[in-house]
Amino acid sequence: MSLIARLAESTLFVSSVTAEELFLVRGLATQNRRHGEALSNLIVEMGDIPWPPTRDVRSADLHFQELRFLLPRLIADLKRLVAAYRHAAPQLAAKPRAASLVNRIVQRHEQDIAVLESRL
Repeated sequence: MSLIARLAESTLFVSSVTAEELFLVRGLATQNRRHGEALSNLIVEMGDIPWPPTRDVRSADLHFQELRFLLPRLIADLKRLVAAYRHAAPQLAAKPRAASLVNRIVQRHEQDIAVLESRL
């Protein structure tokens, strides 16, 4: 599971400076949940069973941290997700619907990375 989901569940310290970033992170969490649902639905439609999500224990320390401090960590996590999707993409060449979904998710994450990096 990505850091985005953890951030959405955490009680973050948000100053007036980072209020806009909190709105962005909440939007990313909603989008991330939709991506997961779309991927799960596609896996089921293709006749398989998706694995349940797991939480990375390294992201359990987010409560009460300053959001601005966590943005670089979020960007790095999004880049890790993009790399994982790109690594899986060649295996999806024979499955156009899956390849298309993964491509859309990658494009969206790349846009999100650019927006977040502009906030640093």
